[in-house]
Amino acid sequence: MRPKHKAIFILKIISLLSVFFFYSCVTAKIESKEYYTKNVDQLIKYLKDGDSNIRKYAAMTLGNIKDPKAVEPLMAALKDENNNVRRNVAAALWDIKDPRAVPSLIESLKDEDNNVRRNAAGALGEIKDLRAVEPLIETLKDGDNRVRGNAAAALGNIKDFRAIEPLTTILNDEDSNVRGDVEQALNKFKTVLP
Repeated sequence: MRPKHKAIFILKIISLLSVFFFYSCVTAKIESKEYYTKNVDQLIKYLKDGDSNIRKYAAMTLGNIKDPKAVEPLMAALKDENNNVRRNVAAALWDIKDPRAVPSLIESLKDEDNNVRRNAAGALGEIKDLRAVEPLIETLKDGDNRVRGNAAAALGNIKDFRAIEPLTTILNDEDSNVRGDVEQALNKFKTVLP
């Protein structure tokens, strides 16, 4: 076989192997999601495991699956002693978007960990429940810029008129990202104003 033909042959083999590898990865991902979907109860049990990494990954997986059965156990896990677990639990509830989680997420707006507060604000903005408006307005005063930004974005998603004045007062926030989030939030009110 000539070198040119040998190179073409090798490239075709590599191409076939990469297609096979891609197909295998996609199949494995589908199979693993199907496996976990069938085993939501086991994942819920893992939320109480002694290893914080297992609790964290259980929360992440439950968020990806979005099974409503996981909401109440995840709400309980928002009180986990480990901030990484609480952070991922809030993110999972953000993915699931179930209104039953609103009271627990509102409570999490006062968590000591800024990432938990940030994810809780994001989740409340996706759920769009009016019970979250006043607590989110209070969160606009948070010391962390990403928490303030997510609170502003959440208020823009909810579009309750009580938020307009508090959002306007932080248009001059020290952080440019927060100012951008506030501007986007206020722009969303234009679609509901007469």
